[in-house]
Amino acid sequence: MDISDWSIRAQIRQNDTLIATLTTTVTNSSGGVFSLSATKTATDSWAAGNHSCDIEFTDNTNDVFSTETFVVTIIEDISHD
Repeated sequence: MDISDWSIRAQIRQNDTLIATLTTTVTNSSGGVFSLSATKTATDSWAAGNHSCDIEFTDNTNDVFSTETFVVTIIEDISHD
């Protein structure tokens, strides 16, 4: 699906508390391909456990729709400085 002229956003929450708004990067707009990311600095502060996330799309006619909410499991980093 062509996602040219769409906006995409995603948030990770623990219960109702915002943990992060992820960076969205469209890598192939005509093919509908995008990626979600966060910096190491940002993820260093995320608490271990299960968090909720969804992806919200606003198309070129300003219709808004979201994915189902899914779980992102953050695990404790054992090997670190």
